[in-house]
Amino acid sequence: MPAPPAPETDASLASSARQRLVATLVMCASTICFSLTDVLAKWLSAHYTVPQIVFCRGLFALVPVMILAAHHGLIPSLATRRPYAHMLRAVFAMLSLIAVFYAYSLMPLADATAISFTTPLFVALMSAPFLAERVAVRTWIAVACGFIGVLIIVRPSWQSLGGSGWATPIALVGAACSAAGAIVIREMSGTEKSVTVVFYQSLVVAACMATTLPFLWIWPTSGDWMLLVAAGISGGTGQLLMTEAIRRAPAALVYPFDYLRVLWATVFGYAIFSDVPDLLLVVGTTIVIASVLSMFERRPVPAGTRRG
Repeated sequence: MPAPPAPETDASLASSARQRLVATLVMCASTICFSLTDVLAKWLSAHYTVPQIVFCRGLFALVPVMILAAHHGLIPSLATRRPYAHMLRAVFAMLSLIAVFYAYSLMPLADATAISFTTPLFVALMSAPFLAERVAVRTWIAVACGFIGVLIIVRPSWQSLGGSGWATPIALVGAACSAAGAIVIREMSGTEKSVTVVFYQSLVVAACMATTLPFLWIWPTSGDWMLLVAAGISGGTGQLLMTEAIRRAPAALVYPFDYLRVLWATVFGYAIFSDVPDLLLVVGTTIVIASVLSMFERRPVPAGTRRG
């Protein structure tokens, strides 16, 4: 007869509580990094092409990744037996970045950020055909409610499909591509380290976008160079911090703190871009967040589901 599990000591309970607190703080820090990247991308899109911004996002994201990889051993950190899976993941990340950054140039920051929260809903939709996972009726209801929330958020954009009206479907495409990348990560999570995933993703994004630069490059000012570098470093740091938070504590505990990005997007949008949120944005965002949170008990969120 198997022995009963040993009771947790006060020391182990305190250690677990500290781990969860650290994970929560790390997750909150990642939301600030991601929000800074989003603000910089929106600001820079007024003067530079989206492929150029995505190139810098991928290139300079390698800075924190290489620092972390060097700390743990460069070759062990970056070695992989799944190069094609990394390539596929990177392509989805690149498409997501292009779509979302383009949406930022056309719509308020808080609206685009709220739409990006549909990524877990797309993950649920894709899990059945691509991972052969059974999707419960409760999950389908949550997905339907989540997309109703999106319709509430973007209600003015559907009045016409001209001009900024294209921002809504483009932002949804970005969320869907991010979800597809998360599906790839889930499939290879048993063999690949987080730093390895972020490294190859950033490398491939930068290499692919570099092919567009002879046609789309606009030479930045010295000040804008600093902003482009900051966008890449903050994005790469945000990905590493999110992954570390989910490694330290259950995703269901720390991932909901990602919704702090709505707060940062609203504050930054108002302070920098004079975007004033309205009641329908609040209602729609609440519905989307509630729909995603309702799935956490049944469906774990893979590390790295944040787009790009």
